[in-house]
Amino acid sequence: MAKKITDSEINAALSKLKEQYNIYAERYDKSLFNINRFEDRYMESLKIGIPTDTFLAGEIKTFQELKKMAEEKYAPKNTAMSDRAEEIFEEYQSRIEKYPVINFNSRADEETRRLTGMIKYFYENFYSSIPSAYQLEPGSESEKLFQIIEPRINNMIIERSGILSPYILDLSMQLDKITASQSDRERIKKEYFKETGFLFNLMADLFKSILHEKTSTDPDKTGRALDYVENALYDFRISDFKLNI
Repeated sequence: MAKKITDSEINAALSKLKEQYNIYAERYDKSLFNINRFEDRYMESLKIGIPTDTFLAGEIKTFQELKKMAEEKYAPKNTAMSDRAEEIFEEYQSRIEKYPVINFNSRADEETRRLTGMIKYFYENFYSSIPSAYQLEPGSESEKLFQIIEPRINNMIIERSGILSPYILDLSMQLDKITASQSDRERIKKEYFKETGFLFNLMADLFKSILHEKTSTDPDKTGRALDYVENALYDFRISDFKLNI
C-alpha cells in the first residue's frame, strides 16, 4: 500500500485549498470561487460522517476544474495548488485506476463508475466466498455477522438480469431525476460510498471470522476475497464507514 496521508498533511492541504479559493476569488470571480459554499460543503461532510481525506479528494478535483474554467476564460495559466496537494489527488486517482469502469449512468462520475466496477468484479470473482447460513455455527461471530450482512448483500451485491444490483439500479434512477441538482448528485454519491463502506467493512469482519473459526470451505479463496475487500476499502477511502454492532 502507498504511504498513508497524515492528518497534518490533510489539514495543510485543506488550508491551502481555502487560501487558493480566496486568491482566485480576488483574481477572477468571487461567485465561481465561493469560499462560503466550500465551507458549507465541508460542514455538511462532517455532519454526515464523510472522512476528511474523501472530502478533500473531491474538493481538490472540483477546484482544479474551476481553476481550469477561470484560466481559460480570464487569463493564462498560473500556479495555484501546492505540489503536495497535487500529489495527494494523483495518488487518489492512481489507487482506483485498477478497477473497471461500469458506465451504468451518464451522470455518474468516474470514481462512482469505478466503485460500481469494483462491486461488480467482487460479485463475479468472490461472491462464492460468502458462506450461507447453514455453513456457520449457530451463535458464532460469523453467524451473527452473516445475519446483518445478508440483506445488504442481496440489495447491493447480487445482480439482477446479469447487469446491476437493485441498489445500483435505484442509484441510477435517482441520478436520472430531472429535479436532481449537482448538489443532489453529490449527496447521492456520498451515500453510495458510505453504504458500500458499511457493507465491505462487515464483509471483511466476516471473512476474518470464518478464517479464525476455520469454517471456510476454501481458505485460500476466502483469504483472497479478504485482501480484495480490504484493498478496496483503502483505495476508495471508505474504510472509516463502520456500523456499530
